[in-house]
Amino acid sequence: MTCEQIAAELVPYTQQAAPSVQALAVTQQREFEHAQAKQAERQPVHQLLAGMATATMFDPTGASKRAYAAAEMAQMAKERSEDRAEAASPQAQQAKAQREQIATQAQTLQSDARLQRLMQLGHEKGCDRKR
Repeated sequence: MTCEQIAAELVPYTQQAAPSVQALAVTQQREFEHAQAKQAERQPVHQLLAGMATATMFDPTGASKRAYAAAEMAQMAKERSEDRAEAASPQAQQAKAQREQIATQAQTLQSDARLQRLMQLGHEKGCDRKR
């Protein structure tokens, strides 16, 4: 078999997996964009906390250090709570289900003797190398 023939034989397998992979890619892109927005939203607070941390070095009373510690702990608790809620969100559950579906499909494909033979043949012929 030529590389082109092997590629043609592999098309049904890629078509079988493509919808799941594309759906996960869309979900992951949304998650990435959300994470960037969340980071941008949190950045001003982190900068404020950094300024408060610096101010503690110049306060001999220790009051600013206590205020900084309380503010930092409150921010960490807020972020943990937000992160937990996000992990339980419908979007996160959808991404998890999609990843599990792809893993199941991958296991099924991995156990397909014909697919494994085509992959092996393609590798032996060098079809997997860039030309």
